[in-house]
Amino acid sequence: SDTLTIAVGVPVASRYNIYKSPTIACTGATDTAGTVCTLEIAAFDRTGNPVVDGTVANVVSSCGGVGQSGDDGSTGSCVFGAESFGRCIVEWVAPENMVSPTECPDNSAVRVLAYTLGEEDFTDNNGDGYFSEGDTNEEETEPYLDSNGNSDHDSGEFFVDWNKNEQRDQPTTITPLPKDQEPVSYTHLTLPTTPYV
Repeated sequence: SDTLTIAVGVPVASRYNIYKSPTIACTGATDTAGTVCTLEIAAFDRTGNPVVDGTVANVVSSCGGVGQSGDDGSTGSCVFGAESFGRCIVEWVAPENMVSPTECPDNSAVRVLAYTLGEEDFTDNNGDGYFSEGDTNEEETEPYLDSNGNSDHDSGEFFVDWNKNEQRDQPTTITPLPKDQEPVSYTHLTLPTTPYV
């Protein structure tokens, strides 16, 4: 055959990231409400292909606002599409009373969480392309916005309650995952100390 077919899949945790755009400088004064920073979310499947068109990345922030605006209104998410090659763009907008370019009014760092349905990392020991008996994986917890930066989920911090049991669950050790358990990909971004480059 002279035809090459490339398959795409869902995002995998090790290939899902959010970062400040290296090519678009933040706009506005360094501590002014309305300052805008462009953030890019990258998502690829476990073989390195861009995720399926229509995959949605949701975003939340510890202060200010984050999302995407367009012809259909504003939203706290972005959608990966045919022209995006595994990337989508959101903007973070500074709130009133910023302490510094990277500090919220309560003196905490600006943090942004991007999350989507995806796949946990696993080692495909038998090469069949599926997570099956004998394979090993990295279990993920339910994603949360670490507002205070202590690397622990604290009461009152936003979290994604995938199983709707009203509590943040720790990783399970079930292998393979049961059919009703939602896999997840997520990543945090803390704005760098000098985002206005």
